[in-house]
Amino acid sequence: MMKIFGIVVCVLCMTLGASAVEYPEFRSAVSTTGITANFESVYSQAETLHMVYDIVDHDEKGIVYKYKDTGNWGILKDDGTVAIASTSAFSLDVKDVLNADLVRAKNLVIASGGSTSDAPLVYYVDNPYLYRVIAYDFNSNFDLNLFIPNCTVEGAILSVAGSDYADYYSDVDKGQRYYIDGEEVSGCDAVPCRSGAQISMWLSAGGISCIPSECAMRDTMYVSVAPVDITGKILPGIHRIAALSINDQHTMTIEAVTSISDDEMLLYSDDYTIMIAETRSLPMTALYELIEPIEQAYNATFKTPATNSTQ
Repeated sequence: MMKIFGIVVCVLCMTLGASAVEYPEFRSAVSTTGITANFESVYSQAETLHMVYDIVDHDEKGIVYKYKDTGNWGILKDDGTVAIASTSAFSLDVKDVLNADLVRAKNLVIASGGSTSDAPLVYYVDNPYLYRVIAYDFNSNFDLNLFIPNCTVEGAILSVAGSDYADYYSDVDKGQRYYIDGEEVSGCDAVPCRSGAQISMWLSAGGISCIPSECAMRDTMYVSVAPVDITGKILPGIHRIAALSINDQHTMTIEAVTSISDDEMLLYSDDYTIMIAETRSLPMTALYELIEPIEQAYNATFKTPATNSTQ
């Protein structure tokens, strides 16, 4: 079914010295803070790497450039802001490209003699979508409720950071496994891959989402899982989400791109203790307020052309 949306184009200018930069209509972005840089040095480094960067403008207070390969814009300011913005509509794939370009922006700062931080990332998404994230830390099995609000789930991924120790000669479980509504959606175990001597075994990793490992002569190993698509498994409503065979520290992340709703994704226990609520994206207006002087962002010119069709 085709839906008709009015497209709002923002004509915004970032003042650098005596010139001004006119931004295109950005539809997705990521930002963070905590960079410290000499922007003349940043400019010199980017100019040397002219095969990577198209420099739009710069002065001692910041730099604006475009990546030649992705087309994304980089905006770095002397208040510590670094933002990567795209004219592409937000998706989980686009998010990965934004993140990669943010890493490149930090590397540019470091290569020019500056410093960066591990400050949290903030995402910006235009209508009609939201980006929602739940990140849950755990070190043992769990069996919890996952509430998905009344929305359309355009895409969703479950990923788990952290490996699990497996030992065939002890009572330690042999891997990690994750279930939604009783169905295994992600999992990996240490498994025999070749007969060995009594004092050792040849082990590898086996399961529906194992990060590959080669068969090796060992009796212990760490197993990890790769991100998995769970788009069709978290429709609106309450779901059961569980983890088994857990012995080590992990962080489970559920990311979803959905239609807009006021309610949040929630992870909670049977006694209604909220384990974690979602972190969600900000609207694109917040990005412009970040990369522009406040008075300039609010005085921006808006033009509304003919409607545009998207699915």
